[in-house]
Amino acid sequence: MTGTKPSIHTRATSMASILSNSANRKTDHALKQVLIIDDEPKLLESTKALIEANGYHCLIANGGKEGLNILNSHPIEIVLLDLTMPEIDGYEVLRNIQQNNIDVDVVIVSGEASFDNATKVFRDGAIDFLNKPYKTPQLISTLENVTYKKTIKRSSENCSTSTGRI
Repeated sequence: MTGTKPSIHTRATSMASILSNSANRKTDHALKQVLIIDDEPKLLESTKALIEANGYHCLIANGGKEGLNILNSHPIEIVLLDLTMPEIDGYEVLRNIQQNNIDVDVVIVSGEASFDNATKVFRDGAIDFLNKPYKTPQLISTLENVTYKKTIKRSSENCSTSTGRI
């Protein structure tokens, strides 16, 4: 029937489902390993503490070279990557990730927020861009969105595999 309101039971069931999905979404990230690659030690430590306080596991790398070493030796889900670093910059790290087919989601976190820079990093595989300085809710929201999308993608792949579709 059109124009009728759902019953209280239906609305309560829907709300319970939403809350359950929200709770599951928040606990999904507890299994995610985040790598922060930057050349500012204080920023590395403070961001690590913030991310861990929100339930993620976190590793830090002081520069691109150390970041690539960690990426090649640890299972990482998400990388927060600065662009401007000495020796190996963020652009080179991103190219290396792409060339070696490392399955990781990269979020650029940089003060270099020009259109050309953003276009270049998205073309090279980054999935999001946060401009420094960012607000804490922006960072956490970005991590939650990346985690949620990755969870949906894996669920979809699992369904395709179990039904024989590829």
